[in-house]
Formats: sequence, C-alpha cells, structure tokens
Amino acid sequence: MGGMETSGDGVGHFSMRVPSGLSRSQQVFLAQKLFNAPAVPSFARDEGGMVLDRVIANVGSGRWWTTVTARVRAQRAWNTEQVQEGKAHRALLDASMYALGGRFRMNLLENVALKAVGELGSARAITRAITKKFVKKNETKSDAIEVNAGEAREDARARVLLQAKIPRHVINAELSHNERFETKKSHVDGPTSASVSLASRGRRMINYRVMARKWLGTELKPFESAPDGEMQKPPRNEVLGGVSVEQQVILWHGRRRRKRASTSAVNGYTALPQVPTIAVGGIFGTVARKSLDEDYTDGDEVRLQNFASIALHGQIGSFSRPLFDFTSVNLRLDAGSVGNPYKPLDASEQKPMSLGDRLITADGRLKASPTSVTISFAQQLLGPLRFRTEVRTSGAEALAATCAGLSAIKQRKPMAQVRDVFKKEVASPEVLYGLDCPLPPTLGSARAVVWYNATRQDAFAEIRLFDL
Repeated sequence: MGGMETSGDGVGHFSMRVPSGLSRSQQVFLAQKLFNAPAVPSFARDEGGMVLDRVIANVGSGRWWTTVTARVRAQRAWNTEQVQEGKAHRALLDASMYALGGRFRMNLLENVALKAVGELGSARAITRAITKKFVKKNETKSDAIEVNAGEAREDARARVLLQAKIPRHVINAELSHNERFETKKSHVDGPTSASVSLASRGRRMINYRVMARKWLGTELKPFESAPDGEMQKPPRNEVLGGVSVEQQVILWHGRRRRKRASTSAVNGYTALPQVPTIAVGGIFGTVARKSLDEDYTDGDEVRLQNFASIALHGQIGSFSRPLFDFTSVNLRLDAGSVGNPYKPLDASEQKPMSLGDRLITADGRLKASPTSVTISFAQQLLGPLRFRTEVRTSGAEALAATCAGLSAIKQRKPMAQVRDVFKKEVASPEVLYGLDCPLPPTLGSARAVVWYNATRQDAFAEIRLFDL
C-alpha cells in the first residue's frame, strides 16, 4: 500500500526493509503509548519530504478492532508560500496536506479472519465529496463529479483479505485496488485485482504456493518488470504456481562471553543470544505463470521464472560491552531467469554457459536476468546503539569493481585511489543507512529502527520485533 498502514516500504532485498510483523498503525500506536510521542515522522520524497503520522482512533473488542491513522505532510506545508508570508493557518487549512488510513480485522471463526486496509492520499477528496451537493450555479454538475471521481481514482487504495488457516496451509481470497508496486526508480499504481491462493506455512525446507488472479478495470498499464528491464503488462487472467527449497548451515559457532567467576553468559544490551557465528544459507525456486487470455502474446505457453539466492553471514562480539562489542557482515548474491520452457532460444543466442548459469537458465531455455549483490554491515557504536548500512549493485558492476580494486591493491596504490577505482566501476549503487536501539523494557526483543535510502531519498522510523 502507500505506506500509512503497511510495515515499512517493505518489499526490497534489504534486511532493514523486511516487514517487521507490525503494521504502520500498530507501530505508531506503540510509540504513542510507550513514549507519549505526539506523532511519528517519516521521509517520503513523493509526498514532499517529512511527514507525521498519528493514530487518531483505535476501537474494538476481543473479536474485532479497527484503527484510523492521519498523516500530515509537514515539510510540504512548510514550503508553501502561505507559510513564508506568515500565514501558516492557510496552509494547514489546505485539505491536500492531510491523508487518512484505516485498518480493520475481525475473527469470523477460530481460524478464519477478515482483514481490510484502506488509504486516502488526500483529504481533499472528502471535502469535494461533501461540497459536491452544493455545486455553484455557474459550474455544471457533470464537471464537478468528473473532477472528484478523477481524484478518488488517483488517491484511494484498498485491500480486503479473507484468510483461513488449515493444517500447515493458509488460504487467501483477496480483492485489491490501486496496489502500489515498487520499480527501480519509483512506485507505480497497479489496477484493481482479485485473487485466490493456497500456500504452505510454518518452518519447512520446501515451500509452495498456487494462485489464480484476475486484473479488473478497463485499462491495464505496464507496471511489471520485463527481462529486458522495461515495464510490461501482465496477463489479465492468469494462474501462478511456485516452489522453493531453503536451507541454512552453521559453519562455525562461537561462545558468548561469560561473566568473571561465573558460568552464566552475559546478557548485556539484549536478552536475545548474540553469539559469534559464521553461517551460509541459500534458496532456489521456480515460479510458473500461465495466461488464460486468448489474445496474450505468448498464447497458451507457460512462462517460468527461476530464482536463486545464496548468503554468507558472519558476526563477532556479544553486544554486552559498552563499545564496539558487535560486528556483523552479510554478503548475498541474487540471480534469476525468465523465459519459456517450451520455446528454446535461437541458435544465435545460445552461448557457452557455466554450471551455475545452466542451473539458473534451465540449459539455455530461459534468459538470465540481471544478478544483484548486496553487502550489509552492522556495528555497535555505544551501549545499545548500533549503526547499519547496506549497499546493493548489479553483479557485473560488483565483479568489475572487485577486480579493479584488487588490481589497484597489487600495484600498491594509495587507498584513496583504490576507493576511487572501486567507485568508478559501480555506477548506480543503492545505499541505505540506519540506526537501531533496543527499547528499554524489552532488552533487545523490540528495537526502534530508523533508516534512510540515499538513492531513493526515502526515510522511515519503525519498531521491529525480534530483529537481530
């Protein structure tokens, strides 16, 4: 969704943007109750900069609850001419400076729940709907309705989900309107869609999901990434199925620092165990998509998308001493391929491939999509405060930069020149910076996290649960 009712901006490959398990409204409500915060800030370039969120209503009982969140575009209002002229009240009376979001949940049965999320990007739609009944005489009613309807289509987002849990599986029936999709540069609003899915749940090595989806509405714009990097239209009616295999192995497991003259481990600034560790994990999977449209480009063909990811994680320290007692580094390589299993590539496109490429591209029947490399670093600064940064770039740029950097080191060039050579090869990295601090009552099981995406110019503050 647009960010008022979802957890973070959520979908990326960065660990700081992985959903925390709490919606935005729940995080804001906790900040209001625990710290008596009048509002929780975020930074959104698309909304003019700094915005302030506050839960203005929270009602419910044991079986149901609902919340209403209000957003004030504070920086946009501050930069208006009215404020510069000393007439701030006029900027605050502008309905476009405000947005509303609502969240609802009801437990229909023991394992069946109805969930709903709604957002209105501008309160002006409400004011226009009210004043629509009092249209001026010199303004035709049809023109007023057309303007108001256009704004409603642009600003309103909604999602309704009926969820049922059965043994080791979950069934979802969902209706979504104006879902927001993330692209490499910005966000794109998708059309209304309806879907039904069955997915595995719980901890297991093999996971799978099947889904049928229909895109509604008269116009279907390109909003999905194609293998060549451009945007494409999805099939209006399609079925999807996916399966993945996940595994993690601990290569080395150290011991927590112990108190002097004691056999108990030091708790320090977190109640969760912080143990020196080196681990490697990976995931490999395939998603199959089949269009049910007669006029779709690929007709009755089934399109496959293979994906694989391997990650190396290492951390030292116990996060118990006041200075620099925790350091962690993560290196992750993501790869994928998109194509048609029944339509081999042309002979001119067939090239010798390594064993890894053949695994990803199914012996050349699928075209490999760009590979990405993500490096994450975390360091305790002082007490419970920890600094984190993450950098992501394409695999080709990362390989070229590594080779160039090693070559400069062998030539015994100064580190400043080595850094310049490395930056020259990495043309368009995506960089995140963040700070996190455990909340005092929880000793590390809940953390306050602030991160800033320097590439997209987005910032976010949230509460994360069980995030190490």
